[in-house]
Order: sequence, then C-alpha cells, then structure tokens
Amino acid sequence: MKLKVNEAKRAVARPETRKFLGFSFSHNKELKRRISPKVLLRCKQKIRDLTRRTRGISLEQMTKELAAYLSGWKSYFGFCQTPSVLKTLEEWIRHRLRSMIWKQWKRGKARYAKLRQLGSVRISPHRRRVVRSARGD
Repeated sequence: MKLKVNEAKRAVARPETRKFLGFSFSHNKELKRRISPKVLLRCKQKIRDLTRRTRGISLEQMTKELAAYLSGWKSYFGFCQTPSVLKTLEEWIRHRLRSMIWKQWKRGKARYAKLRQLGSVRISPHRRRVVRSARGD
C-alpha cells in the first residue's frame, strides 16, 4: 500500500505513557480510558475563545455556539471512563458563563436589581457589598 509510517507517533511503550486518538490511559491498578491532557487543554482554549466576555454577542448566541461545539466534543470523548474530568470541565464552563453574565450587568444597581428579579429576596451583607463593589468581585 506504500504507506509512510510517522516515526514521531510510532513507539513501543506502556499504555499509560502513550496517547491514541485523543485518549490516554490511567496508570492505576486497572487501565481506564481518559481524555488526554493535551486534548483537554485544547478544548479549554476553544471554550475560552467562544466565551470571551468582550465578544459583544448575546448570551443566547454564545450558548448556541458553545452547545454546538460541546455536543460534538462530548459525543466523541463521552466514551472516557473518568467522568470526574467531564464534571470538572462542566463546572469550569458554568463559571465562565456566570462571569460573562456578571460582566454584562455592569453596575452595582443593575446587578442588585437583576439579582432581586431572579428571586434573591434576601441578599446577605457580604453579597450586597460584592454587588455594589466597583470591581465586581
């Protein structure tokens, strides 16, 4: 067939040291498929690009783009045997989206009004201080 072998990808090694199609293997007592750290970093970078707070698009548009990317990504990597990685990634994505919403609300009065509108009837003194903070943190 006259195929060329890529010397950089070819090796004889233990499974936990190699990567195959975006998966690597854990080195515990039993081997488990996990998402390769390099692929996870590439995914996070793509999500950072999609969820930049200064993109100037609505939250609905951003979530549509993000959902399209993540549905394909999860369809492929949902086959991994380490669900904690996916859970951690989901928490990180939710944090980024909350950060974007917080940025859109801009000022303390607007933030306070939006929180009240969402059902936060009682706002603790600490939260009130954060809401009215000029820095927003």
